[in-house]
Amino acid sequence: MDPAPRFGAIGSLDRAFTSRRLFKDKAKERKEDTENTVRNALVRDCDVVWGHSNPPDNRNAAATALTNRIAAAFEADIAGPETQQNIQRRRAQQFNTWAFDAAAGIVEEIDAYPHLQDFFLYCARQLKDEVDPDDNRRKFRLNPVRVEVPGGPPRLLLPFSKRDKKVGGADDGIRPDITLCLRGIDSIVGLQGGAHYCDATIVVEVKADPDDLIDGVAQLGRYELHVLRSQCDCRGPIGIVVCGSTAYIVVFGNDNVWMSTGANLATVDGRRAMIAQVVNWSLCTIDRLGRDSTVTRLSPQEAAAEAAVAPAQVPPAEAAPAQAPPAEAAPAQVPPPPPPPRIIYRFTIGGTNYYSHECQKVADAIVGKRLRRILLWQTGEMVGPSTHMLLDYWARQNEDEAEIIRRIRAILGGNPERANNFPRIIAVERVRQRREEGDIIDDTETAYGGLNEWARNAAGEGGHIMGAPYREHLRILIEFPGNVISEAVNDDTVVVVLAQAIAALSAINTHVRILHRDVTADNICHRIVAGELQCILMGFTNTIDSTPDNPQPDRLDMIATLALQSMRSLENPGAVRTLLDVLESLLYLVCWLGTFGVNQADREAYIAGLPKDTYLPIMDWNQGTATKIANHKRDHMVTLATFRSKIISNMRENSPLRPLAVDMYRALFLHPGCYGTTLLADDDVAEIEDGDIRAALLAVPVINGKRDPLVLRYAFLVAIIANLLGVLARHGNAALAALGAAPANIAGGA
Repeated sequence: MDPAPRFGAIGSLDRAFTSRRLFKDKAKERKEDTENTVRNALVRDCDVVWGHSNPPDNRNAAATALTNRIAAAFEADIAGPETQQNIQRRRAQQFNTWAFDAAAGIVEEIDAYPHLQDFFLYCARQLKDEVDPDDNRRKFRLNPVRVEVPGGPPRLLLPFSKRDKKVGGADDGIRPDITLCLRGIDSIVGLQGGAHYCDATIVVEVKADPDDLIDGVAQLGRYELHVLRSQCDCRGPIGIVVCGSTAYIVVFGNDNVWMSTGANLATVDGRRAMIAQVVNWSLCTIDRLGRDSTVTRLSPQEAAAEAAVAPAQVPPAEAAPAQAPPAEAAPAQVPPPPPPPRIIYRFTIGGTNYYSHECQKVADAIVGKRLRRILLWQTGEMVGPSTHMLLDYWARQNEDEAEIIRRIRAILGGNPERANNFPRIIAVERVRQRREEGDIIDDTETAYGGLNEWARNAAGEGGHIMGAPYREHLRILIEFPGNVISEAVNDDTVVVVLAQAIAALSAINTHVRILHRDVTADNICHRIVAGELQCILMGFTNTIDSTPDNPQPDRLDMIATLALQSMRSLENPGAVRTLLDVLESLLYLVCWLGTFGVNQADREAYIAGLPKDTYLPIMDWNQGTATKIANHKRDHMVTLATFRSKIISNMRENSPLRPLAVDMYRALFLHPGCYGTTLLADDDVAEIEDGDIRAALLAVPVINGKRDPLVLRYAFLVAIIANLLGVLARHGNAALAALGAAPANIAGGA
């Protein structure tokens, strides 16, 4: 299918989970989150952004010559007599008229769209003419001598015909003003059809009022997030904001958003600066356009041709034999076949070629580590299920997911059943971008070194770049771990997989001292191996060292999906975090899947059957601040009767996830010696008859005048975990029986 973004409420549970009928405020919240992220990361007036995409040294002379010629031609056309026959002159003159009116503030935003498109078409037409090798055509041009461009012909930057309209590959209604794509020098210069984020190179946001500049940059961030999510080879998007008649270049780094100084397009110097930028984008290395030079883009026809001539490829020696993919039946409602992919990406890892056209998980934020899980096939035809997966992300120090996975598998090696609940690594590589002078390590210093240096100098001695950490671009090649749990065939499959997941989470916490902090549908996969269901846990960059006998404070630098976080984690970031918090997250995931469904067909059927304007209390877990979500959960979990009324009653009838959720609630919140979930004032504590519980509660610290009874669970942590493992084992074996399989020791080795 197309590598289109698939936003979701709980991991990538796709657009049915963010149905506008149910989550009316979610799209607005997501918009605000992205725009606020951009505002907080913005570095303004960074003049070196104009040089960020400079071509390599051997092409500098050609870039200067092309800029001089195109700029001279543009000014000559502006000054020339009006004519309808000379399309280039008409483009230049009409653009100039708009720019002067925009500078005077007497035009609307929409008036800019056709003239900005004409500007890019003018540059492309002139660029094509200046490198044209045909002498018969050249003799009629202003400069009869051709510009020689070392290292191959330049690219053309051409606008899509759509303007201020929704672009393919998005699941929301936002409409970029102008979108530009790259084309070969032999392409026809004109507006391009088929606008799609997977083919977008530069997005342009236009504002008529200069005071709207920062709003324009923030809005641009929403479009660029779609670009990042839609392209398997996008490293850091680039865009343009035009405010009035002034243009600004914006580079979206991993932790900063860099905005240039302005170029007034109503002036000769401003137009020349913008023309130089277009020329640089046409001649620079592809990584300076925000793409990964180690990844090759192919058309479906090119990929098929490679598959026809390529010899059979052998996986690396250290890889285990390929395991059978999940042999699961299709859901009851089979969706229509996906359209053919527009772009196919070829990755070469360890000398072996792999092909992809989509991600199982896309980058979830415009800044940050930008983790992607890219589905891979070993042939360009990509027939059947994928065979491998590539984890692609920008890691901070101590975020080496491969090292954590290897440690887990080594320590649990004596228990293959548990060790096999974790990915099997085939290869790990530190990405190196290609340069003519030699490959270079791909990190935030080589990618944004000039921008970082500018910020350091601007900050002065001891200054810093808004806390931006050093990151390195890493890739981990693993065996295909199966489908995410939100794309299971049925509820019984989910119960079995969750039972294994809890045993695996407990095993790594007890034996490896690792606490998994990011339990989501994305991070629990499942597949069929030798006829048996197997859970594969993913997502280990956010772990902490914390064990039942030595719990540790949580990290403050990140928090996982709010809807699935434990109540105490939401209320007290940085407080002690234990396996109970992780298992509480699994309870919320059970409730969510039990309500909306375990696959897309279930979700669509459930939502279609709801009356208009339906309100479900569980929706409050996915909207608002962390504190607000925690308050809702407290209200819903106050007693088992309340939990049944607010949450269980809305779960799908006859789903085995309903009784599982009830038993998990009992194990987590009703253990003897504990006292539920309600925050208690001292007057409430004084009325408790059980003297031991009353004394234990009086030892709990007071926060905002209340004591949290959930703290009492720490004293019974091991017993509660053992009880919960028993609950999941019992339900898991019942689910296995429903699936026609023999019972298993699901909790073995936990």
